[in-house]
Amino acid sequence: MDPREVAFFGRITAAFTHEMKNVLAIIKESAGLMEDLLALSQNVAFPHQERFVRSLATIEAQARRGVELSNRLNRFAHSPDEAIATVDLNEMLEQIVFLSERFARLKRVTLSLNPYAAPLPVVTSPVGLHMTIFGFLECCWGGMAGGGNISLSVAQKGPEAVISFACQGGAEFAEDLARRVADSEAGLGLKQIAKHSNCRIECGPSGASFDLILPVAG
Repeated sequence: MDPREVAFFGRITAAFTHEMKNVLAIIKESAGLMEDLLALSQNVAFPHQERFVRSLATIEAQARRGVELSNRLNRFAHSPDEAIATVDLNEMLEQIVFLSERFARLKRVTLSLNPYAAPLPVVTSPVGLHMTIFGFLECCWGGMAGGGNISLSVAQKGPEAVISFACQGGAEFAEDLARRVADSEAGLGLKQIAKHSNCRIECGPSGASFDLILPVAG
């Protein structure tokens, strides 16, 4: 796909998520106002009062969740703004893990992230790195036969940043998963995307782990 087409999709998505945030903010404010009015008349009983209170609390909680989801999608939609950019690896991974949780949950797999202790800037293709990390996560949970955990850890080794993928558990979990992921058709395609995103893949010491390595900016 032409980068301009990707940027177009991102621009339209970003604009509409902004509008969605405005709608959700109005719903949240309206629910809060109704709660305040109910609190002022709490000494005046009316039918189904408790159900109204519970429903308003649910609306407010779901509106907050909707705003968070919209914020995340909005940030993701801005990824194509620059073909190559300096990004904080911790922030990007936190974003990718959040966006990937639903897909992992459908496979009964949990995701966890251990960020680096300080901001870790890397120069990369934001869209390409998103695709690479999500693609390898997908390869992992697709081979874990349901259940288990995929842990992402971030470290700095000299001039390079290292994202370590470690897969634990899962019924019929294969200890050679990392190598099979790297050598699969999907994995080979992802390695090409990874190369364009300024990173490379290396198998870890365990058959169930591998690393993505990028140069640190600066």
